[in-house]
Amino acid sequence: MKFIGCFGFRSGRTYDKFKDPLNYEIFITGTPIVMDYSLGYLECVVKEAVDCGTHTLFIAKVVGGEILQEGEPMTYSYYRNVKKGKVPKNAPTHFTFPGGDRTKKAQKN
Repeated sequence: MKFIGCFGFRSGRTYDKFKDPLNYEIFITGTPIVMDYSLGYLECVVKEAVDCGTHTLFIAKVVGGEILQEGEPMTYSYYRNVKKGKVPKNAPTHFTFPGGDRTKKAQKN
């Protein structure tokens, strides 16, 4: 869970995600690829960034990748429902809908 907290809920703008000992390698693009807890990776070069309002959609060209090991990937649903993981209120991904419900789907006006 410590690994998830480091990479899932902290912004690299304010926290050095690589300050603690971590197994990673540098490949084609010069980006660190985390090897710990990874089933595989895709290395990409961003071609375009599209502002979607609440998120940014990156359109990229895949320049490398590898399957590192077989296994079942941890999804956000598994993290929330099985591991009982919580999103810290100060996390960049935390959002509460009006009325305090975090499960409602956004409605278009």
